Amino acid sequence: MGTLIGSQSMVSRIENNQTEPNDHTLFLLCRALNISFDEYFNSVFGQRESILEKLESVLLTSYIENDRQQLNNLTEFYFQRFSDDPNDLAIFHQLMMVKATLFHFDFKLASFDEQNKLIEYFFGVQEWQYYDLSLLEWTINMLDIKKIIPYVFEIVRRNNSKQISHRSSNLIEKIIINALEASIVQENTKQQNVFCRWLSYGRADR
Repeated sequence: MGTLIGSQSMVSRIENNQTEPNDHTLFLLCRALNISFDEYFNSVFGQRESILEKLESVLLTSYIENDRQQLNNLTEFYFQRFSDDPNDLAIFHQLMMVKATLFHFDFKLASFDEQNKLIEYFFGVQEWQYYDLSLLEWTINMLDIKKIIPYVFEIVRRNNSKQISHRSSNLIEKIIINALEASIVQENTKQQNVFCRWLSYGRADR
């Protein structure tokens, strides 16, 4: 085990809670123990939602600290996981969240295929839950705002008619703010006005 992650002393420090393994080390350990990364997070942090919240926390810290190296490392890590299992939609979503955080620094959009895959997922959402809303919140800046407008409109409409849980509804304003920023960057004046009106009046009317 020591050879796998660097040294036996590092293993001892991890076992005695004197340090925490980084993401790459966790990935190596999971492979050695023949468990998935998600199984590890499920055992430590609970359900799928907790995995999402853990990732959100890491991404927010990396963004605030302008830690592009950490985000690059995470992108490489999740890209490798996705390459190993390209049919795992959750891994793809995690990869997109990491890339969106990194792309936010330079206001880059996702590739055409990546955008389409995300939009296809959002199109299939029947009841917007925390996971779906959080995914949209984190990735909206890397999407063509014209393509995502119908989903934001539907989310706001459902929230106004109390069809979204109170806990999940806390994400609505963040989604609108991120959508407003994306519309400014993409120079979509019409949608800027819509988002500003939603923020001012809390309604989804056009």
